[in-house]
Amino acid sequence: MEKERIIERLNDVRFEMMKLENELFEIYGVEPKSPGAILSDASCIVATLTEDIKTHY
Repeated sequence: MEKERIIERLNDVRFEMMKLENELFEIYGVEPKSPGAILSDASCIVATLTEDIKTHY
């Protein structure tokens, strides 16, 4: 039960990050080191963490 709650919260965090990414891309563009691109990298880390928890724990 705890695992599912954590996964759900991580998915919620990632969804919010993705919304913010889009806003940042609109403001700063999609250059490799733009704020949106950096947040996108962080979002991928959250996605990987979520999948690891689902698969290995």
